[in-house]
Amino acid sequence: MSYYYTVEIKQVLDRTSGMILFCIWFCLVLSVLTLLSQSGYADNRSVVFTDVTQDSGIKFKHYNGKSQRRHIVETMGAGAAFLDYDNDGFLDLYVVNGGFLERKKSRATYGNMLYRNNNGNGTFSDVTKKARVGDSRYGMGIAVGDYNNDGFVDIYVTNYGPNVLYQNQGDGSFIDVTKKAKVGNAGWSTGCAFLDFDLDGDLDLYVVNYVEYSTSMKPCINLKTGVIEYCHPRTFRPAKDVLYQNNGDGTFTDATKRSGVYNAIP
Repeated sequence: MSYYYTVEIKQVLDRTSGMILFCIWFCLVLSVLTLLSQSGYADNRSVVFTDVTQDSGIKFKHYNGKSQRRHIVETMGAGAAFLDYDNDGFLDLYVVNGGFLERKKSRATYGNMLYRNNNGNGTFSDVTKKARVGDSRYGMGIAVGDYNNDGFVDIYVTNYGPNVLYQNQGDGSFIDVTKKAKVGNAGWSTGCAFLDFDLDGDLDLYVVNYVEYSTSMKPCINLKTGVIEYCHPRTFRPAKDVLYQNNGDGTFTDATKRSGVYNAIP
C-alpha cells in the first residue's frame, strides 16, 4: 500500500516539475518573440541561411575511431569555437577532432584545426601548422579566453587523456603551457569554460569530467545477441569536475575542494 502511494506522489511531483519547466520555457519563447517583433525581425521573412562550407575553404572531417570493442568514447562528438586569435577584427575558427583509440594513425590524417578568417571575404585558410595548435589527442571540448591578460585570446582543449592549454604569443602562433600552468587533468574531460569565479580580474578555468573509463575495461555484451555494444554511461563511475583558480602568474591552483564544487556529481 505504501509503495502505491509512493508511486503516485512521485508521479505528481514529476508532472508538477514538468509543468513548471514547460511554463518557464513558454515564457522564455514568448519573451523572445516579443523582442523580435518590437525590433522588426518578426516581419523580415528574407532571413535565410546558406551552406557555404565548400566555398569557405573549411575542409574538416571528424574521426571517432570506431572500433570492434565499441569504446564509449567513440560515441562523443567534439567542440568548436569562433575566436579572433590574431586581433584583426574577424572571427577565426578552431575545430576539435576525435581520434583512434586502438590503432595508430598518421598525425597528418587527423587532429584539431585552426582556420584563419581571410579578412572577412567569406573564406578561411588552414593555419594549424603555423599556429602550432594541431593537438592530435582524442579531443572533446574547447574554451577560449585571455587567461594571462595580455590582450590575446588563449585556447584550452579537453581530451580523453591529458588536456592542453595553448598560450597565444601574439604573432600568430601558440605555445603549449599545460605543464607550467598545471591544468593537464589527465582523466576524461568533456566541457570546459573560462570564468572569473573569485572576481580578481583573472580568468579561472572550470573543467567538466565525464566518467572513469579505460580502454582496457571489458566491453559490454548484449546478453541476447552476444554482440559487443556501446556501454551506457551509467555503467561507469562518474568523474568529478575540476575548478582551477588563476594565480595571476601563469599558473593555476586546484580549488575544487575549497570552492565546494568537489561533490558536484550529476
